[in-house]
Amino acid sequence: MKIKRIKIKKNMYGILVCSVVFFSVIYAPYTTPALNTISLKQISPLNLTTHEVICITCDQNFTDYSFPGAGTPGDPYRIENLKIDATAGIGIRINGTTVNFVIRNCYIEALSHAIEIKDTSENTVVIENNVCINSVHGIKLVNSPKTIVNNNNCSYNMGTAIYIERSDYSEIENNIISTNIEYGVYFRESSYITVYNNTLTSNSLISIYSHWSNDSAILNNTCMHSDNWFIYIRNSEYIVSKYNRLYNSTKWEGILVSDSANCLISYNLIQNCEGGIHLAMESENNVFHHNTLVNNHFTILGEDSHQASDWGIGNIWYDTTSNEGNYWDDWDGEGEYELLGESNSADPYPLSEPTMEPFGEEKASFPFAFILPILVITALLFKKPKKIRVEKSIKR
Repeated sequence: MKIKRIKIKKNMYGILVCSVVFFSVIYAPYTTPALNTISLKQISPLNLTTHEVICITCDQNFTDYSFPGAGTPGDPYRIENLKIDATAGIGIRINGTTVNFVIRNCYIEALSHAIEIKDTSENTVVIENNVCINSVHGIKLVNSPKTIVNNNNCSYNMGTAIYIERSDYSEIENNIISTNIEYGVYFRESSYITVYNNTLTSNSLISIYSHWSNDSAILNNTCMHSDNWFIYIRNSEYIVSKYNRLYNSTKWEGILVSDSANCLISYNLIQNCEGGIHLAMESENNVFHHNTLVNNHFTILGEDSHQASDWGIGNIWYDTTSNEGNYWDDWDGEGEYELLGESNSADPYPLSEPTMEPFGEEKASFPFAFILPILVITALLFKKPKKIRVEKSIKR
């Protein structure tokens, strides 16, 4: 009996060792961006009131639909907690109004646009906490200045998630924008636009696109996993791009500036893109400093290129006040950092430390459900035999 007990104990010990080794290999740490999984807002039409398509073309139409007040100011109108399936057109269409209204907590799918706002008076429109999916454009603003678009989920649309045209001073903030076929945020012919703190993932074309727009700010956005540019500034002036985190563009640069002037690109993280920053021809007097560029390389004639290129005129790659440039993870630590392009530009003051924390390693969490049985087996193996077992052994 003693020999048999020793064999059983050895077998159990072998099982324990094999189990630990097996699960340790499976759940070994792996390298992945710290924000590679974005939790989208819950896409659910539950607890909403099913409603027909809404079409408002004058102030009086709000009362025709019997919408309640508290859209401010003066207690105008509130469109709230509705589920709209617009299989034949636009989900919510409002144009030519002068009163204040808010569209809030609605779930909208449409054959055309989920929400279209056009020709409204300035500072009268708030669009917040809506889900706009499976449409052409999620939210479209035309000639509607000082509109607030906040905390919406615009995903899985065939066109652009948030489209803005001739709508100065509008604010696009805290939105989830994922898996759209064309653009994430596209603003054109608009000035003083703020695109702030949005999360954009897996959009097929450009994540944030400024076109024929001036004096606008692209701040603190996270853009990841795209085949194209994350930020594209085209035919624009005085655009500020700061504190954006751009990760993993498989075909193009993280930031493209084309035919634009007097833009400030600083304190951005650009990592794992097919080129970090590209400054195209006829782009003049733009300034780039305190950006962090990590592992952004494309191949020319079989060799890795540098992480930025400048084909423009009079562009500056450092802060003229502090004489501090940008962080390039492939800089050898001596001299300036040369750029590609006919302008023969260089960063004369490369930084030795990044200004924004790069995406790093994230460890998979160990499955604690497997730890419990292993601990139980271990306890049984090393548990001191009870006296009753000894007595039974003696009797035998």
